[in-house]
Amino acid sequence: MNDNVRESAHGTANAAAGVSETSVRGGRGMMRGDDFLGMSRQCRLTLRRNLAVYGVVLLLGLLLFVALCYQRLQALRYEPGGLSSSVDAEQYWFPILLLTAAVWQWLFFDTAVCHGVSRRTFVKASAIGGAIMALAVSVVMVASRYVLIISGRGGTCFAGIKGCFLGEPFDLPRSEQFLYAWQRVSYTGDASAPTFSPMLVGGALFMFLKFLSLMLSYVAVGTVLGAVLAWAAGKGAWGIVAALFVACLASQLLGSNSILWTNEWLGRFTSAGTLGNWLVQAASGRIISHLSAGVEFGTYVVWIPLVESLVLFALCVWIVYLMTARREIHPARQRIL
Repeated sequence: MNDNVRESAHGTANAAAGVSETSVRGGRGMMRGDDFLGMSRQCRLTLRRNLAVYGVVLLLGLLLFVALCYQRLQALRYEPGGLSSSVDAEQYWFPILLLTAAVWQWLFFDTAVCHGVSRRTFVKASAIGGAIMALAVSVVMVASRYVLIISGRGGTCFAGIKGCFLGEPFDLPRSEQFLYAWQRVSYTGDASAPTFSPMLVGGALFMFLKFLSLMLSYVAVGTVLGAVLAWAAGKGAWGIVAALFVACLASQLLGSNSILWTNEWLGRFTSAGTLGNWLVQAASGRIISHLSAGVEFGTYVVWIPLVESLVLFALCVWIVYLMTARREIHPARQRIL
C-alpha cells in the first residue's frame, strides 16, 4: 500500500510539473550513457575494441595484398605468360574475415564480460563491427578495381625486356560480372576469353553490392564459427577437437568439386532446367542462362545474392545471440571476479 501511494505521488508530481513519463525514461537512458542510436557507453566501448581488432587486421591484410599484387606484376613482367593469373580478391579476403570474426567471438568474450559488458551488448557490438569491416573492405577493393577497369590498360610492354607489365594485378571474378548486362562464354572447350556487353551506368554500384554480399557472408559464417568453437571449448578439449574435425571435414567436402558434383543425386538436382539449377544460379545472382551453338549467355541480378547475404547475416547473429546468452566465462576469470 505504501509503495502504491508513493508511486501515485510521484506520478502526480510529474504531471504537475509538466514532465511526462516518456521524458523521464529518456532522461534515465541518457544518465546511463545511451546516445541517440540507443547504444550504451559499454556498447560503444566494446564496438571501439572490435573495430580496433578489425582495423589492425584490415591494415595487415591490405599490406599483404599489395605485396602479392606487386609480386604478380613482377612475375608477369619478367616471365610473360608464366604466371598469368591475377590475385583473386574475393578468395583472398575469405579466410581473413572468417578467422577474425571467429577469433573475436572466441577470445574477447571473457574480457568484455569481466568489464561489465552484457552478453546482448557484446553480440550487438560484434554485429555492428563486422558489418563495418565488410563495408570497409568492399569500398577499398571495389574502388581500386574500378579505377583499373575504367583505365582500359591491359598492360604496358617493354621491348628490352620482351614482355608486358600487366596493368591489372587483381580482379573480382564473381563481382565484376555485375558490371555488365550479360556475358558470353564458350562451353565447347574454346580458349577464347568471355565477351561482355558494354558496362552498365550503375555497374560500379552493382559490383560493389555483390562484393559486399560476399564479405557480409564471410563475417557471418566466421561469427557463428567462433561462437560454436567457444561453446565446444566449454565442453572440454575433446569438444574442441571434435568441432575442428567437423569444420575441416566440411571445408574439404565443400571445396572439392570431384566429391560434390560427381554424386548422382546432386547432378540431378543441378541439371539444366530443374528447380535446383535455378536455385544454384540464383544464389550467384545469375537468373537467365541461354545456350546456343556452343555459346552460353548469362544475365546477372545483384539483388538476389544481396538479400540472401542480409538474411544469412541476421540469422547468424540470432544464432550467436542464443549461444552467447547461455555461455559462461572461463573458470579462471570467475576466480578473478
